[in-house]
Amino acid sequence: MPSIASGWRKPYSGAAPGCDADRSAILICMRTTLNLRDDLVKDAMRFTGETEKTALIHRGLELLIQQGAMKELAALGGSDPAAEPIRRRRLPPAKPSRKGRRR
Repeated sequence: MPSIASGWRKPYSGAAPGCDADRSAILICMRTTLNLRDDLVKDAMRFTGETEKTALIHRGLELLIQQGAMKELAALGGSDPAAEPIRRRRLPPAKPSRKGRRR
């Protein structure tokens, strides 16, 4: 059996269901109590199709993080004077269509 000094740790068995408890006994979950308005939760579940409150909260947090990242990116727009223009892929010019032309 490897020793603790060699980097192996005993798996943590007291983790809450749904938490990622790996061999290093680091928990990647957090339980918390939230006071949510029932009407907001019902509307959000109806619009998103989520049936579990935990999944609904995760989805909402992910969207808030995405929105914040987009605002940060937009605030940077054109703020690097040393940046070189990006090469853009251009489509070849379209050939004129012969449809509808009379001879």
